[in-house]
Amino acid sequence: DAAAAARTRAILPRLEHARALLGDIYAWLSAEQSRISRRNRRLAAAEGHPAAAAAGGAPARRGPPPRRPSPAPARPSIAPSLAPATAALSDELAVRLAVLALAEASSWLARAGGSAPVLEAVPAAIPVLRRVSSALHGAYPAQSALLCEVSSVLGGVLADSAAVADARLDFGRSNDVSAAALAQAKLTAESKLEQLYPNALGARERAVTRTCYC
Repeated sequence: DAAAAARTRAILPRLEHARALLGDIYAWLSAEQSRISRRNRRLAAAEGHPAAAAAGGAPARRGPPPRRPSPAPARPSIAPSLAPATAALSDELAVRLAVLALAEASSWLARAGGSAPVLEAVPAAIPVLRRVSSALHGAYPAQSALLCEVSSVLGGVLADSAAVADARLDFGRSNDVSAAALAQAKLTAESKLEQLYPNALGARERAVTRTCYC
């Protein structure tokens, strides 16, 4: 009927708009990732690693053994006020996660309407975009808002596609796919940070960076 035909004609332009907007967001965040990574490499090179410096091989002291120091007071939790280096690496981790997750979502959308129907390719992308938008809201509100716009457009595309095809949407499988993609992006981003800054993080800082997203 006329309504179905109108919906069909409106699907592709909106899908193309969402793809283009997501491409712009991805390009901006990729550039931001490069900027943050350059800054953090400079910080890591300037600060060095206290444990490595202490292991530099100072000669052993002769004479009576030093007095046993009194127990150190308990260190406060790092969560309320992150150390500067940890905060900087947490920023990089969040952006790296976003870039990796958006790359995966973009690849799904690239297949929508082509090698894969919209009803197969789009549902998994929407939760990824919403999760990334939520994670970036504090530090990058403009990019977060744009991701909300993309997910809203895709929601309309999905609803119209389901109406035209008279199909019922089952988000169970797509939610599993999006969760797996986010988990893989998190693992990849963490591994990359440990490769880039092998001496910049202690165990406590690694624990913090691993809980800053998702």
